[in-house]
Amino acid sequence: MPKLPLRQQPLSVFSASAGAGKTFRLAAEYIATALRDPNEPHAFTQILALTFTNKAAHEMKRRILDSLRDFSEVSDFGESKGLAQAVQDILNISGEELAIRARKALESMLHDYGSIGVGTLDQFTHRLVRTFALELGLPGQFDVELDQTMLLELAIQELMSEVGQNAELTQLLVSYAQSNVDDEKGGDLYPALLDMAKHLAQESSTEALRELAQWTMQHHGAAHSALHDFQRHLREQVGRAAGEIRDLLGQVDASDISYANRWFSFLEKLEGKDPEEWVPNATVSKVCSDPQALFSKKGAERQVDPTQLGQAVAIHVERIRSWAGQALLVHEIRKNDRSASVMVEMAKALERVLERQRVQPLWKFNQLIHDELTTQPASYLFERLGDRYRHFFIDEAQDTSTLQWKNLWPLLENALSGGTEEGSALIVGDGKQSIYRWRGSAAEEFLTMVQHTSVQAPPNVNLPSLAGRTEHIPLSDNWRSRREIVTFNNRLFEAMANQMPRDLHHQTYQAAPQTPQGDPGGRVELRMLPKAKVEDLWPQILDQLVVDLRSAQADHWNWGDMAILVRDKRQGRAIALRMAQENIPVVSSELLALSSSSWVGAMASVMHWMLVPREKDRQWAVLRQLQEAGIWAVPETVLHAAGVALAQKVPDRPFEAVLREILPEFSPDIAWKLSLYEMGEYLARALGFGHQSDPFVLRFLDALHEYSTKQINRLEAFMAEWDRKKDDWSISAPPGMDAIELLTIHKAKGLEYPLVYVPFGSFRIQDGRSVWMTMDWTDLFGLDTEAPPKSLLTLKSLHSDGKQSIREAIEAVHPDYVAASENARQERIFDDFNLLYVALTRPRDGLTCYLWDEGYGKDLWAHIQQAYPGVTDHLVLGAWPDQDDRRRPQVGNASPWILTHVASDDWTQRVRLARFQEEGPEQRLGNAVHRVMERIRRPGDATKAIEQTAMEMEWTASEYKTVVERVHQALADERLKPLFEAAEIYTERPLLMPEKGVRRPDRVVKLQDGRWLVVDYKTGEVEDEHAEQIARYADGLTAVLGTRPETLRVYLRDQIELYGS
Repeated sequence: MPKLPLRQQPLSVFSASAGAGKTFRLAAEYIATALRDPNEPHAFTQILALTFTNKAAHEMKRRILDSLRDFSEVSDFGESKGLAQAVQDILNISGEELAIRARKALESMLHDYGSIGVGTLDQFTHRLVRTFALELGLPGQFDVELDQTMLLELAIQELMSEVGQNAELTQLLVSYAQSNVDDEKGGDLYPALLDMAKHLAQESSTEALRELAQWTMQHHGAAHSALHDFQRHLREQVGRAAGEIRDLLGQVDASDISYANRWFSFLEKLEGKDPEEWVPNATVSKVCSDPQALFSKKGAERQVDPTQLGQAVAIHVERIRSWAGQALLVHEIRKNDRSASVMVEMAKALERVLERQRVQPLWKFNQLIHDELTTQPASYLFERLGDRYRHFFIDEAQDTSTLQWKNLWPLLENALSGGTEEGSALIVGDGKQSIYRWRGSAAEEFLTMVQHTSVQAPPNVNLPSLAGRTEHIPLSDNWRSRREIVTFNNRLFEAMANQMPRDLHHQTYQAAPQTPQGDPGGRVELRMLPKAKVEDLWPQILDQLVVDLRSAQADHWNWGDMAILVRDKRQGRAIALRMAQENIPVVSSELLALSSSSWVGAMASVMHWMLVPREKDRQWAVLRQLQEAGIWAVPETVLHAAGVALAQKVPDRPFEAVLREILPEFSPDIAWKLSLYEMGEYLARALGFGHQSDPFVLRFLDALHEYSTKQINRLEAFMAEWDRKKDDWSISAPPGMDAIELLTIHKAKGLEYPLVYVPFGSFRIQDGRSVWMTMDWTDLFGLDTEAPPKSLLTLKSLHSDGKQSIREAIEAVHPDYVAASENARQERIFDDFNLLYVALTRPRDGLTCYLWDEGYGKDLWAHIQQAYPGVTDHLVLGAWPDQDDRRRPQVGNASPWILTHVASDDWTQRVRLARFQEEGPEQRLGNAVHRVMERIRRPGDATKAIEQTAMEMEWTASEYKTVVERVHQALADERLKPLFEAAEIYTERPLLMPEKGVRRPDRVVKLQDGRWLVVDYKTGEVEDEHAEQIARYADGLTAVLGTRPETLRVYLRDQIELYGS
């Protein structure tokens, strides 16, 4: 085993490539820090370890505790032997000493479990916000809402509720909807608003929206009008310039003009509205540097001075180029100007929702902390938190956002500030595995930190005190993949580093090669598929995937050994469908989602229809789902005919009658009388699968029950929740199931599999990032109108050769926009390569990837052909290990017990209310007296007790008289007076009897002399059973009272009889 590189400085930055044993090293460093002082077993309370996900935090905490247990209890440290050796190397102690320290630390941890500081950065942020809620301007009591989509939807609903009441807002939304239609984005406002609302949850939008909050709708309206007028003015200017050029060119014969057809084509484009078409092409632009280039060389004597004419044309061309650059910018601003205006109003609506609901979203916390707490001394923050952390461990540092780092550095600097108790910080990450930029992560922060600490410089320019006290330690071994796979990835990514346009990214991949420490062997297979259209390419991919999967199975690999990684859910759905057709078992979030079940779809469609039964679309959805689920067993032709009849609104009979024929057991009237859960069970029975143990239906019923008990028992509310979460609600795959795992690359990060298939390896290049920019309209456009503090612009892709002239036109007007576009391009390339890196580094034994001539596929294959000469369209390296040499996950029976039947019956057919049993006069009188006496604690309660019971039982006059006489008789009985003058009195209190359930003694009293007495009123004949009953009461009360109470039976008849213990 290679020697462990040890930390030498207070702040250490680890670069941990895929399979480098990062989790192992983190656990070793945490345990070593906790055990460093043999006299301080509580040292763990001064350690804060932060990671990215709850799952990772839980696994790390479990690994720490399990390892400490093995160190303490197992002679050779058991499964933790390697970790024990690493801790011994770090602390330079013996195995015996390690066991002693581990035993003490484990005991302390288990006694003070809540002080184990292992969690997520979000959890720590939440804790800070809770502690400083008053300083942050938050209500004293609030809940944290993690469902981002739900909050944004509530904000949209809040915004829409003002339509028709707020004239300015109504006009803004109408204008926004019209602009979407004009841009061919569709007329449905809701999805457009929801997509735009996602900006509210992004760190990059926080500052911009804060500045824009000061802008009123009048400001926005004036800005919209100014840009609209300026855009029209530019069109007029360009049109006039086109006319001027046409007149100038008319002074010479067309045959004298060099490339006359290109000139006249350019002039025609100037009549259009697309500013990209206004940008002068290379032929037209040439006249600006060489006026003579306007004319062909074959021209003879001319009536005009060619230089003078060329210069005149060049002046107009330069103006058109400038106007085109301005028009392009105005177009980009106007594409989102209404969006920004609506976003500001939506942000205000969201704040009203948060205040009313008394909740706060997690995304607000980082900004709140940065605004209010980073100016406070770190020592003060720790004092308020109640903990003083001296040692920090930060995992997945490449996924930490810029704002999160700004909030962390003051805390880290305080811990590392020196003194008698100097702390430490360990930061671990891998820039090549940064694939969450869309969540706000900034890998460049971590990569810059690596650069600085490599030369022992401060990780951040604002932390000069750390100069000379930092270090960078690369973890360059690969313990996961077999050597053939590691070698292939080394060669591929080292070659691909040259495609990184930014030095920081280039250096990251140049340092990517790893030393294989895993088993020898391994197999790599890549295919370059023939170029084809998407509709032809995907079937090729799926066909080849099926062939390769079956080939692996024929070589004695289990389905559970394999994983298929995709970039998006669309690819996953296509693969899942094909695997189902091939009867190849697959487990995936798409397949396990409730929305994938045709039975659940049928139930949901009927529920949707119940809300709006006359809507034709919902009627059609019911028929389609019932046919798809096999409940309505008719051919497609019958389904089609029914759909046509619905669309033409000429059905032979009402839809309710059609549905009754298909589902004779279902009645909407009955369904509406039931609770959500009962409605679901009733519908499942009516659809014919109520007694079947379908996991999707059972999970859907669970969702109905959970929503009705925790939220609201209303169908319309649940169906709205269903529409939002139907793709997220899923059943859990049983552990150990022998099935291929199908998942996205993002979900596969941090995981490993024996065989990995990447069927869609030619990633498509994606553009279209939006950024907030400050724009001075006076400088840019010469406008007097005040510009918004921030403008949201979609960054155009300007790098390709065909975009060079457009790039130059925009750069002449606003170079910052071009710089932002180039920055986004560089980050996009880096992020795409990172996604590929994560995918190709998941396998242990075998990797299969398909490429084609699209996106990055062409460049990847060129690198492969360069690294492996002679390869045409198929590369195979190495071989799968022998069966005896395969490390494979446990597969087999997923569960020892299988639910085969569900007892779902209509309870109204099984439960009947007991018929009222006629009471005889004496029995009725006895029950009345008994009920009144139960309600009397003190004699003064008698009148109220009598009146209340009289109303309930509707006594006759004679009954009323008799009851009053008997009650007063009991109250006047000298033998019973101590019961009503007792020190403590309890009437009709429930008593939990072991193995007997709940019983209610009529009266339990503590007499003035301190004795306890349990009383039972009776009105019938004396029976032995009564004595046994009250004795059981006394036994049950013994444990509660500390002594066994005495018993007293009181028979309330014409003559009161008492029987005591």
